[in-house]
Formats: sequence, C-alpha cells, structure tokens
Amino acid sequence: MGEAEQGIIVLLPGGFKPPHGGHLELAKRYASQPNVSEVRILIGPKERDGITRDQSIAVWKELLIGSTGIVVESVAEDNPLLASYKYIEKAKPGTYALAASSKGDDYVRVKKFVDGHAVGAKYNRPGVDVVELPLDTQPILYKNRKDNLNGKGISASTLRADLAAKNYDNFKTNYPGQPESTTKKVFDILTKNMQEIVEGINVGDVVKKLSSRFKAFLRAIGSESRETKEAFVLLAQAAQGKKKLTDEEKKEIGEQMKDVLKTMGIIAASVLPGGTIYFILIRLLRLEKYTIPNNFLNKAATTVPLMEKMILKEGGAAGHMTHPYEDYDLTFDDVEKMIDAALSGKVEFAQEKLDART
Repeated sequence: MGEAEQGIIVLLPGGFKPPHGGHLELAKRYASQPNVSEVRILIGPKERDGITRDQSIAVWKELLIGSTGIVVESVAEDNPLLASYKYIEKAKPGTYALAASSKGDDYVRVKKFVDGHAVGAKYNRPGVDVVELPLDTQPILYKNRKDNLNGKGISASTLRADLAAKNYDNFKTNYPGQPESTTKKVFDILTKNMQEIVEGINVGDVVKKLSSRFKAFLRAIGSESRETKEAFVLLAQAAQGKKKLTDEEKKEIGEQMKDVLKTMGIIAASVLPGGTIYFILIRLLRLEKYTIPNNFLNKAATTVPLMEKMILKEGGAAGHMTHPYEDYDLTFDDVEKMIDAALSGKVEFAQEKLDART
C-alpha cells in the first residue's frame, strides 16, 4: 500500500516549552482515531523562560513511553502555523491534517490551511492531500493544587511558574493520570536548566536595567491585553498602599509581567520567580512617579487611577499647552517629524504662546 492509503498523518506543531497533560491528551486522542496513521509533534527552536527544545523533546519521550503512533520532530520555525506550511512544502505524498479544536479560532485556522492546499490553490502539491480533522476538545482542569487555580485549565505558563517556585506538589498537577515516577523524572529534566539560569542572575542588575527603562515598561504595559493591564493596576495600587495582596496574588502578578519584560529584551527577569519580579516592580513603583494616560484601561474599567500625578510647573493643566513629554505614546520619530514640520512651516492649526497667552 502507498503512504496515501495508510491513513492520515496529523501535524501537531507548537512551542511545548514544556509540554503538559493537555498537549499529551490531544496527541493521544488523535493517535487513537481509526483513520490516523501517525501524529507528528513539531517543535520549534525558541527557548521559553529558560526551557529549551532539547528539554521539551526529553519530556515528550518520558510522557510517550508505552504510546504508539506518535513521533517528535524538530523544525526550524517557531510559529506553529508557519511550521505546518513549511512541513507540507517538503512532505512525501500522503494525506495530512493539522491538529486543532473544532471550535473558535483553531477551526478557522485549520479551514484556511486546508483551503490553501486544495486543488488549484496556492500551496497545493500533487499527491499531497490536506484534510480537516478537528476534534471536539475540552480543557483539562487543575485538581489538588495548593493555590487558587483548581478548576482552571492546565497551562504552560502556570507550569513554568511551578517550576520557578520549585513547587513539585503543584507541578505534578500539570500531568494528571501520570505515575509519580514519570512526573518526578519530568521535574528533574526541567528544573536542572532553569535552576542554573536563575542562580546565574544578579537581581541587582535586573533592577538597574529595568529602572533605566521604566518609562518604556509603562508604555509596553499600555499596549498589552486587558488582563495584563488589570494585573498592573493591582500592582500599582499595592505600591500606593491602597491594596493588600496575598502571596499568591503577588506571584500571579509577577508571572503576568514576564512576557512584557521579555518583549523589552530583559530576558533575565522573565525567568525569575513571579514573587521576585513582583518585588522588583513594586520597589520601582514606589521610587518613581509617572503620569499614566487616562485611557490606560478601556472604557469598561472602573479601577482608580494607577499612579499619583507628577507636579508640573507648566503643562496641560490650567489652560497651559501640553508638553511633548506628557504624551507617553510619542516616539522619537514623531518628535523628529514635529521639528521638521515646524522648521519648514508645515504646521497647521497651531497657535503660538506669547507672554502666557495662547
């Protein structure tokens, strides 16, 4: 029989830094389908909070002991969808499907992927068929944790937080149904590298680096999701003494800030425990005072303003002109354009200020 007649090959791309029980369940469910011949897990090279692809592969091997029809492969692309397109470009003749849920955005992406490889479409290759094979999936929920996450869906970010905190009791809840010997081995695989990274970080250097870029950090927060903004609101309120947070809330807020720090290039901070990140940020918030744009949260928000206002001798108050430094969305490129326009007489609808008159 030819490969095309043997069954569907399911591609399951992702970062998997690290893989957890939800990933494992999805792979096994696909492998158990009667029309599936193999599930191929595709892992990109990018590290996540100190967890490498080699560690991810090692964890998969532990989790897949005794399983059949599931293989793990390294790919060059970090973006899961791009990895799938590139994989099909070089795939042998056969029938392929992209692993996904039958609901929401997952299904939309799968439909677009299938349509793009249909006969006559841009990515079609003779002998290579791409079909829909979504599953009706439900998230696996946490049980028996020592925090307030019981009943919530298992996630890689929570798993990484458990690792950073060296909390094995919570860590093993990310792998429901796995024997203790397996979860301990996975814990050992993942904590070895993370511990080396955390021990090599000088917290003082992180504080110094973030302090010099704190305004940029506030701007970055302003463009994040509502959930991240609300976490920062709680942090700012705690810095002002208006909110008392539990240790778990402090850790969760610190974890929420990790991706922001990472996008700013402060990689070292992103692998520190959430509680440590919270401590660094609240220390800086108490030392620094910045104005926060009124539209920091969306219109539905009822939260009090984040920070006390700076006292300005002049500015937008009392009818004075607003200074450029009061606009945190202003970039250097914007300032350059303003200067160029002013010097070349291209400024429209502008007024001059002479002797306190506008």
